[in-house]
Parts: sequence; structure tokens; C-alpha cells
Amino acid sequence: MLTGSKERAVYTPSEDPMYRHNPFIEALPPVLPMEKVASLLRRHPVYHQIERELAASKRLEAVQRIEPLPIFLELEQRFSRMLRNGYSPRNPISAEWIKQLRSGFPDLDWDRGKPDYQPLVRSTAAGFAIIWYQRSG
Repeated sequence: MLTGSKERAVYTPSEDPMYRHNPFIEALPPVLPMEKVASLLRRHPVYHQIERELAASKRLEAVQRIEPLPIFLELEQRFSRMLRNGYSPRNPISAEWIKQLRSGFPDLDWDRGKPDYQPLVRSTAAGFAIIWYQRSG
């Protein structure tokens, strides 16, 4: 059976007040500057001198193997924001999140008898689509 691996969380207090005191977000790696992301995505593939003689379209493919395209940097930033924005309302130490969690599992009958009980159901789903069009020729 596949069980994965366990990591001990390292919590870094967030400088952003929107994310502060949210253990889900403070356990994430820090937001990286674009230059650092580019250096992490950059690769050093095998280079052959003959590639200089290739057609422009083939040389472009060779460049793409080495330098991350701007779209890759943008995707990294979008994923980072999506994770943080998704975790923001799911703060496990927030009273609002506890209320939402309780309303999501009504069969547990948490505080339903209290006069001020009002279920709160709010979707915080975030996402984006990646649509790629490549012209042939």
C-alpha cells in the first residue's frame, strides 16, 4: 500500500495580514520572486553545436529546453496565489471556518439547538483553465 511520506511542518509567520495566523498558509514555502522561480525552472540540457544550423522553428524548441517561457513563470505565480487564496478562508483556528465546517456536516448536530445557530455555506473554490493553441506549420 502506498502511504506517501511525512514531513514536519515549518511555520513561518506571514507578513501579509490576510494570511497571518493561518497554519495552512504559514506551513507553505514562501512566495518566491520571479527571478528565483526562473532559476529553479532553468535547465542545462546537452547542447550540440549542430543545433546552430537548424531551422528557426527547431532552434526555438532548443531555446525552450533551456529557458523557461514566461507562461511557466505566470503559471507558478497563479498556483501560488490560488493555494493561498483557497486556504485563506479555511483557517482551522478561525471561528468562521469552524461554523462553516459544522454547517457542512449537519448530521453531526453541532450546536443546532442553540438559538443563534445559522449555517454558513460559502464556496471558496478557485481555479483557472489552461488552453493552448499551437498553429501548425
